[in-house]
Amino acid sequence: MSTHSDHAAFLRSWLRAPIRTGAIAPSGHRLVELAAAEITPAEQPVVELGAGTGAVTAGLVARGIAPHRLALVEANAEFAQRLRERYPGARVFEMDAAEIDRVEAFFPGERAGAFVSALPLSLLLPEAVERLLASVFDRHLRDGGAFLQLACSPRRALPRDRLDHLGLHVERVGWVWANLPPVGVYRVRRR
Repeated sequence: MSTHSDHAAFLRSWLRAPIRTGAIAPSGHRLVELAAAEITPAEQPVVELGAGTGAVTAGLVARGIAPHRLALVEANAEFAQRLRERYPGARVFEMDAAEIDRVEAFFPGERAGAFVSALPLSLLLPEAVERLLASVFDRHLRDGGAFLQLACSPRRALPRDRLDHLGLHVERVGWVWANLPPVGVYRVRRR
């Protein structure tokens, strides 16, 4: 899971660019367990957006997701390098997740069974959130797949009018008060 050096790296990154980093620390143990519990090996391959230093990634691997069946999207170069070192079999995409519509396929010839996102969607414009979700559901996620979002403010992160426009429905899986900051896990699916 997270190390002291991961916490220091998050804090440094957040101090340099708080909006881009979105969090001051990696996801806590309880949040990781809650998010990972929603993903099974049958949903492989899995794409993680905003993978950070790999806290949620470790939870997915512990749940039986093979590292070579993970695509990890991370814009922060330092974090992306840590992911490459920790999960050498994973596909690490060092890029802004808002640009995933430029990715032809995370796994050639195959769509993901699940996405897990720790992106600070509430800090993005609603149009950018809609574009991201449209790309996920129209291009990268197989039918019946789910998009899990870790969010402090679900109404801002997942605007209802944008979800309605895309034919998506959101439900809360759970809430973790012990995380810094407190965070909920939300499942987004097609209606």
